Amino acid sequence: MNKFHWEKANKGERCATCGTNKKVEVLYYGETRTDSKLCMSCIEEMVETMEMKTKQNSYLVEKEM
Repeated sequence: MNKFHWEKANKGERCATCGTNKKVEVLYYGETRTDSKLCMSCIEEMVETMEMKTKQNSYLVEKEM
């Protein structure tokens, strides 16, 4: 079970990456609020980057076999 989840940030909080205050989410671990604050655009960009890295790693593993 994944204890990490995103919740809507408080009014006025800004994205740690780009600085916008639109559609900002805060990462929680269980009930604990972390310092990670990202807007939806930066979250989507982060997910796409992670997916690309996963595909690249899968390709490298297959290539070694």
